[in-house]
Amino acid sequence: MGELTASASALGAPRAILVGVDIAGSGFFDPSLDELALLATSAGDEPVARVTAKRRSPDAALFVGSGKAEEIKGMVTDLHAQGVIFDQALSPVQQRNLEQLLGVPVSDRTALILDIFPTARKAMRANCKSSWPVCSTWPPAWCAGGRIWSAKGGVLAPVAVLVRPRSSSIAE
Repeated sequence: MGELTASASALGAPRAILVGVDIAGSGFFDPSLDELALLATSAGDEPVARVTAKRRSPDAALFVGSGKAEEIKGMVTDLHAQGVIFDQALSPVQQRNLEQLLGVPVSDRTALILDIFPTARKAMRANCKSSWPVCSTWPPAWCAGGRIWSAKGGVLAPVAVLVRPRSSSIAE
């Protein structure tokens, strides 16, 4: 079980339970859920517990099965968690069923990453605007890391080459 930290509690971060399921034959599984915890923290959540399970295949209704879902429900109540985050992708039906059973919002790794992305994108755009005036006229997804990106995802050219004027003070 995770430990509550005073600093995160004082900030009022939403408390989340992390869940990982080792599905037979699915490949890599991180039983510590450390990466998921870092993603949750980046999204502004406070991981308070970690739950792992092994299954041959995902349960069609609840992903983890009814027994493990009831165990998670007890943890949500005991730890006053405001959300549950799964390390694997959930179907919309599984997410809805889990939310109804657990009584708190449920998300998966993909949703968590998408939750983090807009925050990072705004920060990149703000940095880009202050560094290069031309970036404010380009769509935000095209201006990142000092490069102009094409709609197909490739780099067209470094921004410095496109917009940095030649200084007249440099001796030629």
